Amino acid sequence: MHYRDAGVDLDRADRLVAWLKQRLPRSPIGAFGSAFPLAHLSSYQDPVLVATTDGVGTKILLLAQYERWTTVGNDVVAMCINDLLAQGAHPLFFLDYYATVQLDEKIFRGVVDGIVQALEPGNVPLIGGETAELPGFFREGVPLDVAGFAVGIVERERLASPQRLHEGDRLLGLPSSGPHSNGYSLIRAILEEASPPESVLEFLLSPTVIYWDVDRAFQEGWVTAAVHVTGGGIPGNLSRILPEHLDAHVQFTWEIPEGFRWLMARGEVPTEEAMRVWNLGIGMILVVPSSQFETAQKHFPNGVWMGELVRGSGQVRLS
Repeated sequence: MHYRDAGVDLDRADRLVAWLKQRLPRSPIGAFGSAFPLAHLSSYQDPVLVATTDGVGTKILLLAQYERWTTVGNDVVAMCINDLLAQGAHPLFFLDYYATVQLDEKIFRGVVDGIVQALEPGNVPLIGGETAELPGFFREGVPLDVAGFAVGIVERERLASPQRLHEGDRLLGLPSSGPHSNGYSLIRAILEEASPPESVLEFLLSPTVIYWDVDRAFQEGWVTAAVHVTGGGIPGNLSRILPEHLDAHVQFTWEIPEGFRWLMARGEVPTEEAMRVWNLGIGMILVVPSSQFETAQKHFPNGVWMGELVRGSGQVRLS
């Protein structure tokens, strides 16, 4: 027998590695580990490395159904990079893990292109990763899974921390492009019972926003903390950054996008549950000192004021 008889095609894998080397000429594809130079980081006085890892979740099943492979790549980058940005960290490099039943060159190239294109605005290199054929591992209808790994750097004094938050700080919400990569198990359950209009379907398939400008906001010092709104929604994620003596008073000053309203209506999802599952139109929340709020609004003209920090006990209040 040959490895191909067991479901793993080494020749096809070699062809894709050769393509990767052409696609990523600056990355050490094929080595046992990925090297990243540090000399250009010598200007940091007290640097802290921040590392994140994440995936696309069950959104990948919906994206696979409509063959949105570049969106798969975009979203695995977005979920990791947005976590770094929320910590105040400047992204340095990215790695990926790609697992599939059987390598499909079209799918693989689409996903990798999506990763590379998503990283380009931040000039972040894809420096390596792992590609695995796993015959017999996935259940029928699950073509692949992808995970990402990102590392960033931040001066310790600018690292997002509850100790940097104060009563009266304002909350600035940055719009999402859709559910991003969260709550898709509930979304798919709703879609089994109802077919969405085209506008809602595109909303559900939309690539996750990467909030690159948040990096600049932290670097310039007029943002002291940020919240990446992922699983747990606004209350679940906002509570993660609060000190014990402050509450976040959140007010609904924005209109919930049509796509979420359709899901809530067709799935009979209570508002409280929807708040815990989806971002409801806000993908990132910036915490800004009141004296800097006008500056923040100028840099993020699409941002919405959505409340402030008040004296309390580390809770999120919704009104």
